Amino acid sequence: MTTHTRRDAHLLRMAAVLLLLFGGSQAFFTPARQSLRPVIRRSSRSRGALSAVDANDLFQGYMGLIHTHPLITKCATSAMIVPLGDLSAQAIETYKAKQTGAKGNDEEEDLGIDWKRVLRFLIFGATLQPIWNHYYFQWFDHLIPPPSDPISLTNVLKVALDQGIQAPIFTVVIFAYLDLLEGKNLEETKAQIKRDFWPCITTNWWVWIPITCANYAFVPPDLRVLFVNVAFLGWCVFLSLLVNKKDGEPTSQTRPSES
Repeated sequence: MTTHTRRDAHLLRMAAVLLLLFGGSQAFFTPARQSLRPVIRRSSRSRGALSAVDANDLFQGYMGLIHTHPLITKCATSAMIVPLGDLSAQAIETYKAKQTGAKGNDEEEDLGIDWKRVLRFLIFGATLQPIWNHYYFQWFDHLIPPPSDPISLTNVLKVALDQGIQAPIFTVVIFAYLDLLEGKNLEETKAQIKRDFWPCITTNWWVWIPITCANYAFVPPDLRVLFVNVAFLGWCVFLSLLVNKKDGEPTSQTRPSES
C-alpha cells in the first residue's frame, strides 16, 4: 500500500468517526428546534416571497443552544467556519500558481480543490479547535475570574498568560493534529514544527494579542469561543497556507528581527 493510499484510508477512518459523532449527537438538537420556529416569518409585503429571518430571533435561538448544548453547538459552528478558511487558502494558492505559471500542464489537475484537505480542516474545526477552547476558557475563567472592570490588570495578566503559554502549546498541538489527520509520521511532524513554529507563533502574537484583549475585556464568557471561531476564519487562511506549503518553499512571514 502506497503512502498516499495509507493516508487516504486514515483520513476516511477519521471522517467516519466524525460522522458517527455528529450522527449520534443529532438527538441533542431535537428539543431545541421548537425554540427556532419563531425565527422564520413570512413576509407581509409580497405574496409567495421567501420567509424573512429575524436576526434577533436567530441570535436568541443560537444563545439557547449555547446554554442547552454548549459544546455541540460550538463544534457545529466551528465545523462550518474553519473549512472556509482552507478553501480561501486554496483559492489563493490557485491564483498565485496561475499568475506565476509555476504549475505545468502535467500538474493542471492540482489547481482544483483538494477536498481531502478541506475535510481535514473540517474535522479539525469540529473537534480540536472548539473542544480545546471550550474547556480552556472554562478552566481559565475559574482560575482567574473575569473582573468587573474590562480594562484591568487582571485582564492584562490573562492576555499575557494566554498568549505567552497557551498559544505556543496550542500551536504545536495544531501542527501535530493536522499531521495526524494527514497520516504523517512523527519525524515529519517534528520537521514541520521545527520549520513552521517560529513564523507561526510570531505572526500569532501580532494578530491574536489584540483579539485576545478584546475577547477578555468585552465578550461575554458564553460567546468567547464563537468570537474566537469568527476571528479564526482569517487565521485559518494563514495557517492552511503555512502547513500546506511545499518543501523548500520560502515562508512568506519573517521574524520581526529579520524585517
